[in-house]
Amino acid sequence: MHGSRTPTEEEKKTSAEYRKKRKQNKIGLDLMAKMTGYDYHYLSHVESGYDPASLSFVEEYDRVIDYINAGCQKNKRKRKNIKKSS
Repeated sequence: MHGSRTPTEEEKKTSAEYRKKRKQNKIGLDLMAKMTGYDYHYLSHVESGYDPASLSFVEEYDRVIDYINAGCQKNKRKRKNIKKSS
């Protein structure tokens, strides 16, 4: 066991959802670690369901995902407004 207690089945499902969100947004685990300030190995253990996620982990993870999504939406709007040169 890696953490102080074994995660519940619900926590394991939630952890899998966080991994899925990260991968859907094409964010590498190393970048997520840098952006959240959490250790790469801790993130890996939480995403794998070995360690339970803390409240601060969930808040930081969501903050980074929201930040990435906001940037993607902003860039998408910019590209839409760019006229092709003839």
